[in-house]
Amino acid sequence: MSTWYVFASLGFYPVNPVSNEYMISSLLLKNAVITLKNGKKVGIKTNGNRKKENTFNP
Repeated sequence: MSTWYVFASLGFYPVNPVSNEYMISSLLLKNAVITLKNGKKVGIKTNGNRKKENTFNP
């Protein structure tokens, strides 16, 4: 469950762990940086549109 929460907080999560397919969703954070194994970094940033009506909360 904690891995799913980390992915969801970053705004994406795996559909199937072995398929390399990801769903895109609303980012819960203002921005995030992920450092990959090869040292490269992936940045994720919101555009400031974090209104409650623009997020999905089941």
